[in-house]
Amino acid sequence: MYARHPDEPERVILRPEKPGLATLSAWPEADGWVCNVLLQRGERVLMLRRRDNGYLGGTWDFPGGKSDPGEQPADAALREFTEETGLTGRLAGEIGHWSYPDTGGRPCRFHTATFAVVEDDPTADVTLTEEHTEYRWVTPAEATALPVAWHVRRALDDWRSSE
Repeated sequence: MYARHPDEPERVILRPEKPGLATLSAWPEADGWVCNVLLQRGERVLMLRRRDNGYLGGTWDFPGGKSDPGEQPADAALREFTEETGLTGRLAGEIGHWSYPDTGGRPCRFHTATFAVVEDDPTADVTLTEEHTEYRWVTPAEATALPVAWHVRRALDDWRSSE
């Protein structure tokens, strides 16, 4: 659910949040979270292709997903990363955090937060779940040429500007 700009209905109203605010204590309990991981090997980042018949079907995305009730965004990102790739690692920091109001009129916001991760074993193979059909290691330029969701573009921009 995204809020639409009143004068330009095709434009979503997104708000960048300050670093360090991707934590439950900073927001109302009713807010929803989607938490992603940007994993880099050398000059390439890991991208997963979503199944055609699912949410954002056929698009390329970072490993990630919704947080469980009461789960901190950083913990959700790391859990989803391991569940979706079979890889393990530790968080290396917050890359970007965007929020947007609910379009259904509920008094809450939705958040998308992306975190950098350092792998425990950079030689390990990716093991996909049924949620994804393939993976690729791509340069940031190659990633933005793929059909990706808005949060992937924003995270790549945030990540490149922080280097």
